[in-house]
Amino acid sequence: MQKVHLRQLLKTKFNEVLEQASDEQRELLLKYEEEGQIQTALAIELMYKQGLMDGIYIYQRVFGN
Repeated sequence: MQKVHLRQLLKTKFNEVLEQASDEQRELLLKYEEEGQIQTALAIELMYKQGLMDGIYIYQRVFGN
C-alpha cells in the first residue's frame, strides 16, 4: 500500500470517528491526534540527527579528518 494512500485512508477513518463522537470524545481524539503528531515529529528529528552524525563519522573515517 502506498504511503499517500495509507495516509488518506487513516485521515478518512479518523474523520469518520470524529463525526460519530460526542463533543467530549472529539476533544480527546483531537488531543490524541495532536500528541501523536508531536511524537512523530520528535522521532523524525532524532532520526535526522542520528543520520547527520553517522554521515559525519563516515566522512571522517573515509577522509581521515
